[in-house]
Amino acid sequence: MSAGLLLKFPKPGRLGDCPQCGRNDGYLNVYKSHWFICRRHRVKWYAGYDLFPGWQDETEEDWKRNLQILSQYREVRAKFRKLRATRQDE
Repeated sequence: MSAGLLLKFPKPGRLGDCPQCGRNDGYLNVYKSHWFICRRHRVKWYAGYDLFPGWQDETEEDWKRNLQILSQYREVRAKFRKLRATRQDE
């Protein structure tokens, strides 16, 4: 896998979005940890640990490069969308 390649999450908002614009530009792995970013606002937020298997295809060098990229972003609390409830009987 190419280092610094932002991976897209298939369900927007499930693991948070930028608190300013409500979007995200995907995530970077650092070992088993996953960090989402917003390039526009230069922010990052922690999404979780070992949630996506893609980290297994990355190398130590990839993670070091991802850490370098993430060091340029300010850590924030993610904005979470309210999920609409669906009725089971519909």
